[in-house]
Amino acid sequence: MAINLISLAHTLPKEWQGHRAGSLEGTALKLFRMEGTALPEECHPDYTEIFIVLEGEMHLVVNGETETLRAGDMRHIPPSTPHSVLAGSRGVLMILDNEPA
Repeated sequence: MAINLISLAHTLPKEWQGHRAGSLEGTALKLFRMEGTALPEECHPDYTEIFIVLEGEMHLVVNGETETLRAGDMRHIPPSTPHSVLAGSRGVLMILDNEPA
């Protein structure tokens, strides 16, 4: 059965509350709805993240450098890389990660 990830993300009850839409061999596929609220800097020493903007745009700071990702853009975040999301980011974000359970 096909799942429309953008439609699913729009049904999430809260902004930045992730939904695990699936997994493959230890890699989780998580969906997030962005509605303009910033997320503080974080760093994950034990796992990689891949951000894919499905809809809208995300203003991201990685290692102190600001980037804007738009629908269709992807960004790899290696382990131990500080990153944050700036206010004004709106749309749907998919994150692939191998975060330990």
